Amino acid sequence: MWYKEKHHEHLESSFIYKYARSRCNSAYIGETIRHAKTRFCEHIGISPLTGKPVANIHPSAITDHNTRCKSSLDFNDFVIIGRNHVSELNLQIKESLFIHQLRPRINIQSASIPLSLFKN
Repeated sequence: MWYKEKHHEHLESSFIYKYARSRCNSAYIGETIRHAKTRFCEHIGISPLTGKPVANIHPSAITDHNTRCKSSLDFNDFVIIGRNHVSELNLQIKESLFIHQLRPRINIQSASIPLSLFKN
């Protein structure tokens, strides 16, 4: 009998994630087609290969927020909240729906792509 080996969540791709900080009651919703570890490391400012700090931190609303709050980031601050392996457009639509529903404070944009479902 063959058993399917479970893959590690950090190898997930094509998903929507939530970053949340209970300390300052902040949240961010994002999406990526890349591996979770790669994207989360960009936000944290470390290399996904070595785990060491990188010289040029990838700019994002999360890194900007944590610089202002003077707090450190951790993998535990990120949670995968949705998946879509069909298309990147579907992923962006789902992200926009999550942003509209959860109204995260750190997000600069109100939607990943404009949706005519909501009145501004």
